[in-house]
Amino acid sequence: MDKKMLLIILVSIGLMVSCSTSPVRKVVPADLGIRYGKPIFSPSISEEKAIGLAKSHMKKPAAEIVAEYVLFSNDQYYTVDSSGQKDYKFQDVPAWVITFKRVDWYSNGPIPRMFIADVNVVINAVTGEYMEMFVYGSE
Repeated sequence: MDKKMLLIILVSIGLMVSCSTSPVRKVVPADLGIRYGKPIFSPSISEEKAIGLAKSHMKKPAAEIVAEYVLFSNDQYYTVDSSGQKDYKFQDVPAWVITFKRVDWYSNGPIPRMFIADVNVVINAVTGEYMEMFVYGSE
């Protein structure tokens, strides 16, 4: 699965969660299969460097930018081998999650609509590599 397809799936999942008929509530990363653990080592990449790297993947203006150093896991990003075994791409990876808050974002679908979103860019805290992006509606 390529990165664009993953982004489309995560945005779609976020919209389904936020557009359900149940009472409105804030979508959280766990709703998208994303978990944060507590790292025990310091990151190799500084917060400032991680923000700079994330900005190169996010060209839209944000009301605020927040960085969080975590052990990043995405339980919905995996491949399945011929025996049915899941191979998870990101499990407990030291990473910076850079959140661009209150960004004008367009949904996917037959009739795209603009909504205010929190856009999260995940940067590997050891290598500085881009890992993924996920989006959900902002407060």
